[in-house]
Parts: sequence; structure tokens; C-alpha cells
Amino acid sequence: MMFIIAFIIIIILSISINFLPEHYVKLLIKENGIIENATVVFYIAGAIASWMYAKRTILERGLSIGLMLILLALRELDFQKRFTAISITKIKFYVSPDIPLLEKIFVCTIVFFILIFIFSFVIKNSKALLRGFRNRKDWAISAMSGLLFLFFSKLIDSGRRILTKSLDIINYEYDNVLKTTEETAELAIPVFFLIAIIQYAKHSRNSIS
Repeated sequence: MMFIIAFIIIIILSISINFLPEHYVKLLIKENGIIENATVVFYIAGAIASWMYAKRTILERGLSIGLMLILLALRELDFQKRFTAISITKIKFYVSPDIPLLEKIFVCTIVFFILIFIFSFVIKNSKALLRGFRNRKDWAISAMSGLLFLFFSKLIDSGRRILTKSLDIINYEYDNVLKTTEETAELAIPVFFLIAIIQYAKHSRNSIS
């Protein structure tokens, strides 16, 4: 039920924003705007919930799930380019002569450990998630929905950049529609992850009792 309600709210929100006056649309979808900050809040809420359930031995791997959500929150806050002249997600950072060697080594070390953690997290959790999805578990459906919105938002983001910057074939008005869709899709990601955590905890408690 939570999944259906959240899905409907996300769709209505995405459509409704485009009918607001331009000033309010900008306020909602701008960088560090209301929707982006709400997205970060939901990521943090999911991390806190997973750590709490892990402490109470309700959620397996809850500590690593929480850490993954924190990484996604930091990504939403653009931490990958807050402390360096060039974003550390761009190849240019690692080959640019303007970036000091010591800074490159430090960043490479951090990125290496983050990638190892992500790879390990995916390996340990993907089978359980797919098994739960095949068995139509509500928590697995919610988690998969979050992943689908993750890919969907990245697809829109890439499409916007190609259509507006590379090809210059869509105007400002349509770009705003795509931006609104992207931001609400990004908001949906932590919402569904949080729902999945709550549903899994409920499923675990019912199994124990």
C-alpha cells in the first residue's frame, strides 16, 4: 500500500509542478532547491532507519545499506566537486596538469575504497534482492522501483545535456519540463528505498513472531 501511495504522489507531483508559475518552478527544481534538499533528507532518513534496524538485528547488512544511502546523499549534494577544481567523477581530473599529484593520489585512494565498497555491496545484496523480487516481496518491489527511478533519472539527465548543450534542439520551456521530471524522479529514489527498509523490517519482525 505504501508503494502505491508513494508512486501516485510522485507522478502527481511531477505533473503538478509544471502548471505552477515559473518563479515557483525554479524555486522547487533549482540546484540546492526544495526538491533536492528533500531528496537528501529522505536519503538520511533511510540511512538512520537502516542503522536503527541493524542495531536491533532486524535488518541484515543495515550498516552497509545506511552507508550506501549516505554516499548517494553526498552525491546529491555534489560532494564529488565541492573540494576540487574539477569533479572527481570526470576523467579530466586525473589527467589534468593543473591538479597537484598529491591531490590526485589522495582522491584516487578515496575513490578506490568507495568503488570496492560499492562492488562488494552489489555482490552481497543483488541475489537476495532478485530472489525477493521473483517472490513478489513488497520490500523487493519497492527497492527495485528505487533502482528503476535511479536509472530513469540518469537517462533524463543525459538526454537533457545532449538535447540542450550538444544538439540545441529543445527550448527553455521543454528543458524545464525535463528538469522537473528528473528532480522528481531523483526524489522518488530515496523515498522507495526508505519504504523498502521499513517493509523489510516489518517482514523480518513477522517472520520472527
